[in-house]
Amino acid sequence: MKAILHLCLLLAIGDLALGHFIAAYYNAAAPGYFPPQRWVFNPANTITLDNWNHLYIMRAAADRVPDGVNQDFAQRVNGAIALLAKYHLLTNKVTIGSLDFVNPFPMMLNIPPPAGEPVWNDFHNTFDEQHFIPPDEYFTNCSFVMVPTSSNSRESVVALLAIYNDYLQAHYTLIDQNAGWYLVKRR
Repeated sequence: MKAILHLCLLLAIGDLALGHFIAAYYNAAAPGYFPPQRWVFNPANTITLDNWNHLYIMRAAADRVPDGVNQDFAQRVNGAIALLAKYHLLTNKVTIGSLDFVNPFPMMLNIPPPAGEPVWNDFHNTFDEQHFIPPDEYFTNCSFVMVPTSSNSRESVVALLAIYNDYLQAHYTLIDQNAGWYLVKRR
């Protein structure tokens, strides 16, 4: 089951590898799939959560990443984990939504996923201004919502905030924030 979850996270996030062994495996199985000269592995880009201590974030080399998008995903997720830990939400079985391209928290924290939130939010591919999940459905059972201050998918986050901001303002209250995230709680 955990292998399936790893694969889902790999597919949803894109620039992610589950340790150096994954890249080696895929290079052996499909040479050139993860060309070593094109991808950068940095042991510092490790998710700092006990049950995910071997999850490494692989980022594309500069020639594959548009300007302004090169923020390390591990750094962003670790910032979210720090904020959630401050309120003891890493072990509580609460439902945490995310207004980002992908919501890694249910899988990483082994908590139920939000009932109405899609697997990923990709502006113009999975939603747009006229076609989106209604707010009451999107946030059906979200006790908390993580709202990023920056994202590798800025266009999607801006669109999500334009669509859902009024609902968030009416039904959630800001309880804390750090450099990368706002944490809001259902009223």
